[in-house]
Formats: sequence, structure tokens, C-alpha cells
Amino acid sequence: MDLLLPMLGNHQSLINIIEATRGKSEDEVGYFGRNAATLAVKVDKGVLEGRDFSDTVIKGADFTSVSLRGLKLTGTSLNESRYNT
Repeated sequence: MDLLLPMLGNHQSLINIIEATRGKSEDEVGYFGRNAATLAVKVDKGVLEGRDFSDTVIKGADFTSVSLRGLKLTGTSLNESRYNT
């Protein structure tokens, strides 16, 4: 991940990748959304706050050490994901 982060520049490109999973199935996306989310929160633990990721696929993500304040996940595929309640 440390090798990839400088190549990506800011986290907006990673957010765009997550948003691109909107309306797709887990079979189509696999762990692509999770990988983008993992890299984004490595840069900034609050980067997901207030975003609308409704109907996206973020399968297998680890949200246990990040802020999810105001994050909208209605209809989002979060299978295998972990987060604090």
C-alpha cells in the first residue's frame, strides 16, 4: 500500500472507485470497493465521513478504526465487512 499511495495522489480517485461500484453486483465488483476504501482510510481516517455510498459494493472492508459519521450505506453490500457499532 505504501508504494501505491503516492501514485494515487489524493483520496478523491479512491472515492470515485467506490462510487463506481454503485448498482453493480458483488460478482461484478469482488473486493474492488474494499481495496479502494482501505487505501482511502489509510490516507485519512475521516475521509468517508458524510459521504453517500448507498447501493455500492464494499465487500470485506475493515471499518473498525475509522470514522463513519454521517456515512450513508443504504442498500450497500457490506458482506464480510467489520465495523464498530
